[in-house]
Amino acid sequence: MELCAPPGTVAALTELMGPWLRIGPPSVPAVTPSIEVVVEAGPGWASGPPVIPSALHAGRTGLAQRQPGRLVVHHPHLGAWYVLTPSRLRLGYPAGPDVHDVCQVLRSVLVELALLRGARLVHAAVLAVRGHGVALTGPKGAGKTSSVLALLQTGATFVSNDKALLWGDVAYGVPQAISASPWLRESMGGFPEHGSSRVAGGKELFFPHEMRPPPRTASAVDVEAWFDVRVGRGAAVGLWRLTGPAADAVDDSLLRFSNAVHGNWVGAALPAPTTGPGTPTALTRPRWRLRFDPWNPAQRPAVARALAEAAGASVRPPTTVKISERS
Repeated sequence: MELCAPPGTVAALTELMGPWLRIGPPSVPAVTPSIEVVVEAGPGWASGPPVIPSALHAGRTGLAQRQPGRLVVHHPHLGAWYVLTPSRLRLGYPAGPDVHDVCQVLRSVLVELALLRGARLVHAAVLAVRGHGVALTGPKGAGKTSSVLALLQTGATFVSNDKALLWGDVAYGVPQAISASPWLRESMGGFPEHGSSRVAGGKELFFPHEMRPPPRTASAVDVEAWFDVRVGRGAAVGLWRLTGPAADAVDDSLLRFSNAVHGNWVGAALPAPTTGPGTPTALTRPRWRLRFDPWNPAQRPAVARALAEAAGASVRPPTTVKISERS
């Protein structure tokens, strides 16, 4: 995408979005499809016509209206206006750019552009554990976020917490903070060291890309194995390979996932996504079932070691991996 914004906004976005956003000179050829994003400020954005309720990012509800060749959206909480055409997105903030909101919008734009280029959006957390790419899957509430926080405590590298873009076996992270309730943060013994967090909308947002010393984040990783997560307090550690219908069920839940699940208003004014030669139609790497108690610090090193072992055995994977809870 091509981004036009005040210098201070660009610098703040580069810091907030970590390894996922790189700012280059305007002379760099644009990738097709592409879109121009313009961030503006001023009182001229204080009124407009949208009247149709529309789901926005970060759980907010706004107003939208389709006009010839464009979509106009109002974010009443911020007083912001978005005007979207297939080639240009204008973001207007009467009181000055809200960097966190711009970050949310850019994330939506990046996802849509990736889908247009043939990526598949999957509902999974992605990390590199001891040098091996792993993806954690499971329905909402299965324990993906708590598992990510637990594995970050063991030195894992963060790629994505909830959604990832898949090209073949390579998963690209969708830039976002890890959103957690105060209860989850406290029950996990706090966020991993050397990161930063902020409170927004009653949730605590943890930013793994600000963890030090680097590198503790990556924009993409080759997924060597998929782990269907089931967590529980007091749960014994278990890890076994899925085959047949059980593995097919993991594939189905992942590859049926579309952006409609977490609605993306940006897609309303862009062409429909198409599949390409790199669009995954089935998972090719081993699928596993993982059960453990992420709230138990004693289990975390053993689980990290077992995940790396299972991922590293992708050529001829065993049916189970023995785990000792002693680190």
